[in-house]
Amino acid sequence: MMLLSSEGTVFGGGVVTVSLWVLLFVVVAKVITLVKKQRENARALGKFPGPQRHWLLGHVHKLQPPDETGGLKWTDEMSAEYVYGFPIWFGPVGYLNISHPEYAKTILATAEPKDDIVYRFVKPWIGDGLLVSHGQKWFRNRRLLTPAFHFGVLQPYTHLFSDSTNIMMANWKQLGAGASINVFEHVSLMTLDSMLKCALTVDSNCQVDSLSTTPNQLIRNAKPCPQRQTLSATPNLVRNTKPACPQHQTSLSAPPNQLVRNTKPACPQHQTSLSTTPNQLVRNTKPACPQHQTSLSTTPNQLVRNTKPACPQHQTSLSATPNQLVRNTKPACPQHQTSLSATPNQLVRNTKLTKQNPYVAAVYGLTNLTLQRFLLFPLHSDLIYYLTPMGYRFWRLCRVVHQHSETVIRDRREALKNEQLQDSGQRRKYLDFLDILLKTKDENGNGLSDAEIRDEVDTFMFEGHDTTASGLSWTLYNLARHPERQARCRQEARSVLGGRSEVTGTDLSNLPYITMCIKESMRLHTTVPGIARKLTKPITFPDGKSLPPGVRPVALPT
Repeated sequence: MMLLSSEGTVFGGGVVTVSLWVLLFVVVAKVITLVKKQRENARALGKFPGPQRHWLLGHVHKLQPPDETGGLKWTDEMSAEYVYGFPIWFGPVGYLNISHPEYAKTILATAEPKDDIVYRFVKPWIGDGLLVSHGQKWFRNRRLLTPAFHFGVLQPYTHLFSDSTNIMMANWKQLGAGASINVFEHVSLMTLDSMLKCALTVDSNCQVDSLSTTPNQLIRNAKPCPQRQTLSATPNLVRNTKPACPQHQTSLSAPPNQLVRNTKPACPQHQTSLSTTPNQLVRNTKPACPQHQTSLSTTPNQLVRNTKPACPQHQTSLSATPNQLVRNTKPACPQHQTSLSATPNQLVRNTKLTKQNPYVAAVYGLTNLTLQRFLLFPLHSDLIYYLTPMGYRFWRLCRVVHQHSETVIRDRREALKNEQLQDSGQRRKYLDFLDILLKTKDENGNGLSDAEIRDEVDTFMFEGHDTTASGLSWTLYNLARHPERQARCRQEARSVLGGRSEVTGTDLSNLPYITMCIKESMRLHTTVPGIARKLTKPITFPDGKSLPPGVRPVALPT
């Protein structure tokens, strides 16, 4: 038995050794193949002039400037300098950014597949939906989804769009004259609200929940400045507020009782005037300072009102009422000067929206994480990404989105099965996207599985709300830059609507000038900044330059 055990151990060790050698061989072969392919692509892209690249990072550092739009500005500058196209490198992965129409026509006229380097990042979220699928599956599902975009199906959605828009406008009316907002954030919530209503018949109330209305909700939901973490958690603002003066760090700390006990007076000869308890303070203390005769009058409330702080620059910190205290306090963080200014209503106006609905928050979180991953080349590797906190958060948010979609699909399928929608007396006046997905069948009578439906729903939400919000935001931006065009659009809308707040499907054909402005804005500012392909065969441009298979050209429509 010992001999067998020894032989078994030796044999087992040999298997492990062979496995390690095989694994090492596979890894080395893979690395050699990648290096060889990278050199071939580098030679091909070297035919095109372009900006100097870093030996390791490529141009990643150019796409990650301090501000959010710097990468796009740099790309736009390079497109103007290299009018036909220029190489851009994400580490060892190279692209050819194409900005000339003849070059773009050569690429887009082919049947080359979409590049999956970015789509791969969102595939755990949206699955194998229309955006990332290809081949026979894409053709089948595209044919099954076509009825969902029929004019007769879309027309009843207009009143849902109007409802969501009216909610956004009501939020804007609360801001008052002179207020400033992040237009894209509001419009994005409006489009997501509309998509949830039209696609899933789900009223998320995200536009109302995300804009806090009361001071308590505001304090709970406000996101503080990273350098000023004192506005979090509790609604007791007095306890957590730190004044602007470094020499006055203790005057507003802790609860009111401790505030009275611990306050140090302005007069150096008056060190005992605020000791022990409030009652003892009132009864026993005699102020040593002739100039400080009013600071200890009668009640604790009067004490708080009358106390003069030690800091000459902080004369308003303890004045009057708690409401006035909130209004007058200046925060310690210079970058956060508007957080406590003026009235609670103004505080609500200046606060960034918070996504309280878990599904809404997850959608926004996944969108932002995808963009961050794209800009950080080391995170392009799945092995590295999912070992980071960012990757863990991405997977966690994917579960939130999937659970929400699966619950809605399961409930709707059960409702249709039991014909509850027809028998309840509350039959809806329109078919939503989910109804069509559940009822559609191919020529063989086969429908979509729950997994396929979930993928299409998540794809629809991902593709639909953000791109629509981008297009609308740019339209508002361009109309603001051209007041005369804005006035003409307003006049056309008023003449067609006649005072109505809801747009109907028949109104759309009577708004030609507004339609032209929207299309022109989309031409000037495209919602998708690039269209990428991965070549499977060589192509030649009109000037004779060519690209081999494996290179990724990107047509920039800007």
